[in-house]
Amino acid sequence: MKNDISQTILFRYADHLKNINTASTEQEVLDILAARDAVQTLLAEQEGSEHFGTLLTEINKLDQQLRTQGELVAAKVDLPAIRTGRCPDDTAWWWYFEPAQKKSAWDRLDWLWNSIMAGALALTVSFMMQIFQALSVGGLSWGETFATIAQGGGLALVGSGALTDSGKNRVSQVLANLGIKGIYLAESLCAIALILLAIVYTGHTMLPDYFYKQGESFYEKSNLTGAALKFEQGIQINPDDARFNLSLGKVHESIGNLDASLVQYKIAAGAGDPWGLNNLGRVLLFWVDPNLLKRKLDLAESYLRMALQRAETLAADKGALSDQKQSDLVDLLYQTNRNLGWALLEQKKYKDAESYLRNAISWDKQITHDQIGGGMAYCLLSEAYRHTEQAVLADKNWKKCVKKARPETIFEYKWFMEKGNSADQIYTTSIVDGITEEEFKDFLTKKAQATQSNKKYISNTAPETKEEAQ
Repeated sequence: MKNDISQTILFRYADHLKNINTASTEQEVLDILAARDAVQTLLAEQEGSEHFGTLLTEINKLDQQLRTQGELVAAKVDLPAIRTGRCPDDTAWWWYFEPAQKKSAWDRLDWLWNSIMAGALALTVSFMMQIFQALSVGGLSWGETFATIAQGGGLALVGSGALTDSGKNRVSQVLANLGIKGIYLAESLCAIALILLAIVYTGHTMLPDYFYKQGESFYEKSNLTGAALKFEQGIQINPDDARFNLSLGKVHESIGNLDASLVQYKIAAGAGDPWGLNNLGRVLLFWVDPNLLKRKLDLAESYLRMALQRAETLAADKGALSDQKQSDLVDLLYQTNRNLGWALLEQKKYKDAESYLRNAISWDKQITHDQIGGGMAYCLLSEAYRHTEQAVLADKNWKKCVKKARPETIFEYKWFMEKGNSADQIYTTSIVDGITEEEFKDFLTKKAQATQSNKKYISNTAPETKEEAQ
């Protein structure tokens, strides 16, 4: 008997469900919900019986059908009003269906905002990785660490708000506190992602110039360790910027690490940079091929001639250059003429060397600032004159050399040491960190005064007779 009653209740529930559609009336929908109430009563009565499992399976199948019609039920019946009068238990889920949310015009564009946000986040991550890699060279300062954490926190906020339910709830709450409706969640996350991208991109764009200026400042102060660090950071964030390869190559060259400087200069020369060609040729003046056990002076000359040709091409149209670019060009013309003259001098082509070295001096006179490597052409020209037996001109230029030369690398200073006893008068703080130029000149003055005093002392105390001398 009980089994028959159970089947009748289930059949009525199934029959009502079968007929539900958009044309159903409110009463027909209420009949379904009432039938489901009867099913719930039946479940309570049959719990523990031998057919309970089978009954539960059949009811579950019917409930799945009802759940698919939840929005239709909520549309046909004023469920909140009925719940107020009937007070169903919280477990009676069929009385708690919600109507379908109407999508606004903005909601229909959520896919667009989400797509833009995803692209912005991808770019932000890419830029942040490059920034982090650059800052991590040599270790992070507290300021750099804070900036990295702040960027990562913003990225985590946007990412969690877009990808997780809990994140969406937190972001929605924040928006609500700001007076922004929750329906604008996608738009808000997109805006935050774009702002974060703008901040990171601005930093990514400005950092190369910042690193370069810091590195150049360290280099001019002969802080080679600090300079190398900044140039390496610049390469990490912008590996296509040849100026960092040039500058890092100069640092290595300054301390005699020619193999490392060749690597950096070749990268710059490969990009067609005239400074790269010039510096590569300059290093080859000293670098010894480990296979041939000799210098490649002819190759050095070839690179330097290419550098000079490109510099002269730029000079032909220098009117279109800024003042700073024109100043750099004059320095380039000085360097290329000087180094080419040096290459010819090393190959004993003295007359040819004289011509380029005189050109270098004429360009050097146009350089108003006290540039590193300046004045060296006088030294080389003096050597060329000495080999062509022009002693007066050799001596004249050597005096100017001692006064004006600022060797840029340890090899340039070594060249002085090989040419006589004037090396100790050459200003060398361009090579390694040390005293200022004023202190160096003051030191030379005091040394000269001490030497004169010593000579007078020796003269005044010299023995007057052979007996005193003995």
